[in-house]
Amino acid sequence: MDDQLTPQKKWYEKTWVIILFLLIFWPVGLFLMWRFADWSKTAKVVVTIIIAGSVILWMMLILLGGILFMLDSSADVEPLAESREERSQPEPQEGSEEQEASAPDSTLLFDRMKDIKLHFDDRNWKLGYQDKQGSNIIMEYVLEGETVYTRSEMVTVNFLGTMAGATPQQFAALMEEGLREDTDGDLEFNIFNERNNELMYEFILKNDSQEADQHEVARVVAVNDGIFVLHYMIEEAPMSPEHRQKWIDLLSKAEVY
Repeated sequence: MDDQLTPQKKWYEKTWVIILFLLIFWPVGLFLMWRFADWSKTAKVVVTIIIAGSVILWMMLILLGGILFMLDSSADVEPLAESREERSQPEPQEGSEEQEASAPDSTLLFDRMKDIKLHFDDRNWKLGYQDKQGSNIIMEYVLEGETVYTRSEMVTVNFLGTMAGATPQQFAALMEEGLREDTDGDLEFNIFNERNNELMYEFILKNDSQEADQHEVARVVAVNDGIFVLHYMIEEAPMSPEHRQKWIDLLSKAEVY
């Protein structure tokens, strides 16, 4: 008779259910424990303290991990544009007609670019910007007194690790396709100096609604782990034949590995 009068516990009032929730979802577990468990108050307090301590510990570990991640990431982040503008290439030696940007430049952040030997004309050029996204790297050189945002001319070096195995012809085709899709001006695109693993291209863009008139010559070189693209651009279209030939020669002399 007494057994028949004893109310049956609902499933969420049973001890094993409460313990399970304490293990897998403690907020519900704590509620069920304090509301339904036939435990002493001391036991409930001890369980609550243990769970609260565990939660605090996990939050501290997560916070510490986030701080360490931010510190580690910041080591690879390029300083702000103002700092970029302060760095410059070595001055040309007296009497020389060109200057080289290569391994001794300690401002280069990315090892893959430190063996490149670039050639510039006799004006003062500086490294204005560099960045790395995955296996793709970019370096942009501008004239002294200009920035990458206010430049009239620019030399750009791209390393495209994501295009390892592609040919220079494939890259040039993608470049032309992208230009024709993204511009609405008068575009002329030419490929020349094709060899086994490299080529040169140029484009002349005029009368575009978004972009300034510009003329670019570029050299594309396929290497084992990707593709190098060396560009010279001037916001003038077209550049003079003498100026064009000078930069074709300078880009052709650059050494890439």
